Amino acid sequence: MADFDLPAPLTAQELQDVNTHLDALETLLSRFDISLTPEQIRQMQKMGQKSVPFAQECLAAAQNNGSALPPDFDVAAFAVALALYNQMATIGLKLKQMTDGVENTATVAGSQTMGDANSVYGYFKTGARKKAALKAIVALLAERYKQSRAKTPPPNNPA
Repeated sequence: MADFDLPAPLTAQELQDVNTHLDALETLLSRFDISLTPEQIRQMQKMGQKSVPFAQECLAAAQNNGSALPPDFDVAAFAVALALYNQMATIGLKLKQMTDGVENTATVAGSQTMGDANSVYGYFKTGARKKAALKAIVALLAERYKQSRAKTPPPNNPA
């Protein structure tokens, strides 16, 4: 895997600023937080970006030809739903792009961290052969792999 030139970690002030802004966004957007079950989501009609022009044309037609609609059809509610969809889709795309960047950076930093940690572990295992003081450290570090091995079923070895 290619090495990435990671930026320096956030300063304490930058981290505080990020959290302050995230809290403000969460507060600002909280009135739009509708909780749905997976089943409710599955049952709903979906609207993607390809359907937006269709919905916009239908809204324009409804607004210009309201007499062709049943009296109980709420054109104003239709307009509100479409406007809200467009706003939420735009905000969601921006948040997804930011989230993807944060997750990718965390993935690269985590990968490099684990590579470095495994190197240290290997060096200490080798050093423990000559320095008894390192044996306790190696035993402590080895716990990470004992736990993960315990969860992995043994391989099938046909006789």
